[in-house]
Amino acid sequence: MSKSSSSDNSIVNIVPCRINHTGTSKVTKRYWQPRSETDGTETAYFRGRRLRGRVINMPEKYTGLVLRTSAKTIIEPTSPAVQDEDEDDEEPELPVPIKVIEQVSNFDKMILPPADDTMVKGVEEWIAFAEAIHKPA
Repeated sequence: MSKSSSSDNSIVNIVPCRINHTGTSKVTKRYWQPRSETDGTETAYFRGRRLRGRVINMPEKYTGLVLRTSAKTIIEPTSPAVQDEDEDDEEPELPVPIKVIEQVSNFDKMILPPADDTMVKGVEEWIAFAEAIHKPA
């Protein structure tokens, strides 16, 4: 993974709809004005549709990353394979190009749809898994 020079801090919004656009957009206050509600949710309107979400803070010691696959690739050399005596006729493996992932920005909070507990559960499970595998033995 490489860090893009334009990386900055963001708030990630998980929008419960499909938008047929990939890439950047110039979102201005005219088009995106989230408001905090008294029940702790955020409300915004996108093309006349009301979107509600709740703010989820990343746990301490964790930072969320927004990533994208870049056009850059790395050629990983093939490792010398252990060959059986019967496999003398096989052709050698060619190096495989590996795409590079770049960091676009980072975040310490995200806004999820109020009923989307699967995303929250997934984040909690991922963090528990990460802590379990990195725990000192």
